Amino acid sequence: MVKMSATEASKAIQELEISAVDDATNYDFQLAKTSFYKEDGSSSCLNYESNASHLDLVDLLAVSQWRKVDYLPMTWLSGPDSDHGLLGGTANIQQAPVDLQNTLACKRIHRESFMASDAESALRLLMTEVTILGHPIIRQHKAIARLEGICWDFQGTEVYPVLIFKKAVHGDLRRFMRTTAGRGISFDVRLRLCADIAAAIMTLHAFHIVHGDIKPENILIDENSPGVYSAKITDFGYSTLNMARHEDEPVALPTSWPWTAPEVTKENFILFFFEARRADYFSFGMLCLWLLFTEDLASDLDGDSDLEKLATLKNDGALQSFALNSVQSKALDSDEFSQRVKEGLGFFFQWTLEMNPLNRGFSKDQWAEAEAVFRDNEEEHQDDSSLNQTLVTRMGISYEDILGIQQPFGYLHYYNMKDVDLGYDIENIRFNLTESIGQLAAADFRLWDAITSCLERNASHDSETAFSLALLLEIGLGAHGAQSTDVDEWLLKSGKTREELNTEVDAIRQISKIPYRGTDIDPDMLDHVSEYRRARILEEAQHVYESAATTIEEVLGTLHPVYRKISITLATIWLDQGLYNEAEALLQRLATDWQAKLGPMSRDTVVMQHYLANLLIGRGQLKEGLAHQQAVLEKSISVFGEEHKYTLAAIGNLATTYWNLGQWKEAENLQVKNLDINQRLRGLEHPRTLAAASNLASTYESQGRLQEAAKLKRELLEIFKRVFGEDHSDTLVIMGNLAANYRMRRLWKESTELETKVLAARKRLYGDHHPHTLKSMGNLSSTYFLQGQVREALELDEPFAKAMIMRLGPRHPDALTAQNNLAHTLWAVGRKGEAVEMMEEVSKLRAEVLGLDHVETKRSVGNLSKWRTQA
Repeated sequence: MVKMSATEASKAIQELEISAVDDATNYDFQLAKTSFYKEDGSSSCLNYESNASHLDLVDLLAVSQWRKVDYLPMTWLSGPDSDHGLLGGTANIQQAPVDLQNTLACKRIHRESFMASDAESALRLLMTEVTILGHPIIRQHKAIARLEGICWDFQGTEVYPVLIFKKAVHGDLRRFMRTTAGRGISFDVRLRLCADIAAAIMTLHAFHIVHGDIKPENILIDENSPGVYSAKITDFGYSTLNMARHEDEPVALPTSWPWTAPEVTKENFILFFFEARRADYFSFGMLCLWLLFTEDLASDLDGDSDLEKLATLKNDGALQSFALNSVQSKALDSDEFSQRVKEGLGFFFQWTLEMNPLNRGFSKDQWAEAEAVFRDNEEEHQDDSSLNQTLVTRMGISYEDILGIQQPFGYLHYYNMKDVDLGYDIENIRFNLTESIGQLAAADFRLWDAITSCLERNASHDSETAFSLALLLEIGLGAHGAQSTDVDEWLLKSGKTREELNTEVDAIRQISKIPYRGTDIDPDMLDHVSEYRRARILEEAQHVYESAATTIEEVLGTLHPVYRKISITLATIWLDQGLYNEAEALLQRLATDWQAKLGPMSRDTVVMQHYLANLLIGRGQLKEGLAHQQAVLEKSISVFGEEHKYTLAAIGNLATTYWNLGQWKEAENLQVKNLDINQRLRGLEHPRTLAAASNLASTYESQGRLQEAAKLKRELLEIFKRVFGEDHSDTLVIMGNLAANYRMRRLWKESTELETKVLAARKRLYGDHHPHTLKSMGNLSSTYFLQGQVREALELDEPFAKAMIMRLGPRHPDALTAQNNLAHTLWAVGRKGEAVEMMEEVSKLRAEVLGLDHVETKRSVGNLSKWRTQA
């Protein structure tokens, strides 16, 4: 029976769940060539720009708070050793890091754009995007990507905002149309996707917004149920928010090859707002032409021949004739292509693809006709008028001010709106610390420092800012980042009294939980310890949280959610630092206190018992921890129900403990249960379901049931290839896992074939020196070596070892492993002198880094001794 080590199997279990987030919308806001495709410039409303005052991080927080956009307790990972993704910390009540990577997508600005001269422009554009996407109606729109919140990228003392969105199952439209699933969708499905995009564009125009950058890469594709697809428009960094709502407002538009309207060029990119709206129409028409007739445009579906053909047709003024001929040909080839669709599409392309912008555009009747064409074969469309009425009323707009809602899409159309206040006036928005104190407490402490610095810069000339700084210091979250921690000094500058400060503190005491409006994220599920460790600031963080916990306990008490979050993070830091007694004492004190005041079956008491159970596991007390985890699972089922996230976390934790104890059957039973619940709740293709299936496959391997594991992994691979495409990062992870299974079974041909594919794809995606690429290089080299193809292994081992040394330094354990493997390969090919010399260096460094008694040091020394006698 083949078994895996605990380390190997743990890596196998976690590999799916920590795959990288795509940074597809990483962009540069300078008015020069951008990094995303062939796009230049940025869209903006010129009058709004010129009137803006000095902006900083607190202004962005204020706009986000005004739009009820959450500050999420996550960190963007960056730097040479990162995978450029989200980190929510180690999940103390979940078996592996929360699958943020698979469910959330990020949009961040190139750091260079936040240098001094560009910082305000970058912030202004982020604020514009938050203002647009946070609008109550737009946020509820089915065809507009929902902004989930904001997190942060920390580099030294600098903080860079990152926008967080739900990741679409199939990624962007261009990627989707290159997959097997995308190429197989029917013409009717393509029409419905066009309808979704049209609904989004018309709603944006209704609220005086021009998107400015409509193209397949800015359309996300979800699969609501098997074979039922929907489109969402995204990326509003280049959009124009017409603050004055005047049709003759000047607008600066970007250029994006080949999608931009012909009248928008690098030399002529400033248009009136009504002209910019017409430019959106043209881009939308091109997008629909591309989507409906991709096969007619592309000679190579994997290349850019389709875009080149579109560009040629546009330059020749032949888009309309090509579109009309394509419609005619489709009508002749398809029995289901109705006369209404044929005529409607003909009119649609004549309207949208008109080269002269003065003759381009839609009347009310023309929009209605286009909508009807796109929805022609859809049997049923839900009327959302009641939802719209509720949202409009909530915005403070009289429902009677809307002249009549047309419902082909269920959303408001621009031609139905009166000139009413739609909530864009941000001149007097102020950041309210009390309102967001819970989310700030759950954030990385470096955000507290950044806020404190911003407040200090402005407090000398702004009394409200001085009062906010006094409040932040009073409750204990600002002391680390402040130059002056004297609360009374800032209170004096604010012109307010101690009684007024106490009133504000009393308001904070009334907060009963840390709410997250737009997501199912629970701050108790996440901490920042992994990020603090990665950034090498864990000791600094320990001092910050120790100080904050002391002050917050005095001011707010032990039952307050802010204290609960701070104390749990502190306990987790102590646990990571090996201060087990301190961590256990704190958690036990809190559990006892909460149980006495809230009862043994309260949510908070049960959550604290999760942490206590995991603390015992972390100390290596597996049997004691197992008993606690079993009790926690029973209570979680009773308090939360079997399908609640805490219960699923408890199931995962207990399964992992069984696995670590070698109780494979018990672990398997729980993992099967976890898989069944996730599949029932979320469907077969949801990231958590797929992660649960991957964990189960790894447990099969741990039991030596390699063929069963391989069968499950092959099924997973087919799902990932169909849903995401062969070159998607998550697909490559699954492919690598299956290759590892083949390697364990000595199926060298199959393993080599898959690992070669993974390595080639990762080189294309990430380059030669990315950690994913290097890992694949090492795996393929091992496979070659194990089957005796030592010269092929050497061709990989030499550049692999060199890259690892360059990336990590010669003393890093992983670099030493790479050098160790290279030494073995050199020995195998007969270069024995070089092998001995390298193993001498490895043995020396391992003794210094790992110690003489470490198993790897002993192995290296033993090999060196044997080789010296044989050389």
